[in-house]
Amino acid sequence: MNNGTRLRIQKERTHIFSPSITIAMLGVIQGDVSDHDLGAAIAAAVSNHEILSCKITFDEQGEAFYEKTEQPRIHIEPFDRDWKAVVQEQETIAFDWINGELIRFFVKRQQDSIQLLILAHHLAGDGLAVSYLLNDVLHALNGDELIYKRLQLFDSKTVPPRSKLTPWMRIILRGLNRKWNSTGRAFNYTEYQEMYQSYWNSRTTEIYCEELNESQLSALKKTAKRQGITINSLLTTAFAKSAQGHSDIGLAVSVRPKSYRGMGNYATGVSIRYCYNKAHDFGANAHEVHKRIYKKLDNHKAKFFLLHFMNEVSPTLIDAAYFSAYGGYVNKAAHTVSNLFGYGVKPKSISITNLTTLDIHKSQGKYSLTAVSFVPPLVPNARRIIGICTFENRLSLSLHVAGKDLLSEEKAFWESALRELTSLQNENGIPIMK
Repeated sequence: MNNGTRLRIQKERTHIFSPSITIAMLGVIQGDVSDHDLGAAIAAAVSNHEILSCKITFDEQGEAFYEKTEQPRIHIEPFDRDWKAVVQEQETIAFDWINGELIRFFVKRQQDSIQLLILAHHLAGDGLAVSYLLNDVLHALNGDELIYKRLQLFDSKTVPPRSKLTPWMRIILRGLNRKWNSTGRAFNYTEYQEMYQSYWNSRTTEIYCEELNESQLSALKKTAKRQGITINSLLTTAFAKSAQGHSDIGLAVSVRPKSYRGMGNYATGVSIRYCYNKAHDFGANAHEVHKRIYKKLDNHKAKFFLLHFMNEVSPTLIDAAYFSAYGGYVNKAAHTVSNLFGYGVKPKSISITNLTTLDIHKSQGKYSLTAVSFVPPLVPNARRIIGICTFENRLSLSLHVAGKDLLSEEKAFWESALRELTSLQNENGIPIMK
């Protein structure tokens, strides 16, 4: 892209007006990093991802675009408190994406290391994308040459043809679009700021984190292998058991091209409904959860349903769903879509984003990356969202939930899930966690 050129936003449209959409990733970098060197490394890393040199613009019909700007907006700020408190504070402050703000950096100095906290709007990319940016900062610190990543949006033409929506579903969505086109309107950034502020005036969140060390993760891997299932299925089962009763469980799915390591959005999702069967042991439940997950992942219609569904809904109607739920906007079509998306109604019980093993490296020279933690945004249609990533043989877990009224219940859910993992044993009968 050249300055002033633009690319139409499709898949990312749902992120534009979301009032809760900040991705957080913490990296601990070992080494005595000067402010100057860190600032230069961050600037170099950001400048090497074209999407971070874009602002969001709209045309007269309400279509949205990534539009190239002269240079990226880079915000670097020191902090001296718990990094999770910074996430909680910053998620309440809307990104100024209309003027090109898509990312923020926060730095905490420790003895012989720094905590580098990256907060990214989902318009900048998904969780994996942020890990690649973190890796580029480390490369730049060590004086390595960075590879420029041009803006590469998800190509809906690559979705398997057999995954298309049913004719009946397309008829329903066309009807909604017709109603919307005759009654609806486009929204602007000022209205978004007002809705965003109203949303957070009555909300707070809490973040819990846990880490499995190398021996604990090794035992977990052996347990999964012995059961013939994935670690993700084991973890999902533990969360389903802790939730009690029937749970709607959403799982993020990556559709990123294997060769592309740039910022951008390559996540979709599938969902299952499950109630832990107390008449069976944990292993039997885990097998059932695993089967249900892969029944969706192996089915093109299920795996790509969300992508097709969003492509069929009028872009401004996607926006209006948020304003209907949280901005006092009254419109029947917007209200219908808001309910379809799960805004303002009973949210999905469990949402899980597992980045699996991060394709980044611990040591690359003078400076090394020693730990990574990941916290997904508590999107409006999720009651609780769990972030998982594996780095250097350690598995990081986070729980992002609403504060206040249900906080004691959420804390009990988290502790119960961790106890469940503690009770799992390896082949020698030794608990995974001690």
